[in-house]
Amino acid sequence: MGFQIILRNLPGAAGRRLKKRTQWYFVGMNCLYALTLLLAFVPRFGPTCTADKMYPPVMNWTSCLFIVNYIFHLVINCNKGYYLEYQDNEAELMEWVNSANAQSKQEKRDESTQ
Repeated sequence: MGFQIILRNLPGAAGRRLKKRTQWYFVGMNCLYALTLLLAFVPRFGPTCTADKMYPPVMNWTSCLFIVNYIFHLVINCNKGYYLEYQDNEAELMEWVNSANAQSKQEKRDESTQ
């Protein structure tokens, strides 16, 4: 969920594009993780070993979700642009950075005057 929050807060049009492109991935993965967590409390699927099943089903599902998550991060990482196109929006990005810096400086001034 931390990576999802990072992607949701990227500035500019490129950030909005990336948010739109990854929205359904995060919705699907969060639902699958929630389902796995809920099924862990069902005795049939729970994380307990039995005489006939050495590895619980819920642990298999969790490992499959980790593999899917790894593939997603690998694809994102292999695309060195992270699906962001700052060439078109460099002015917008610099404006966002400058406004964030100005806001930070103003907050520091306000703190020092109090």
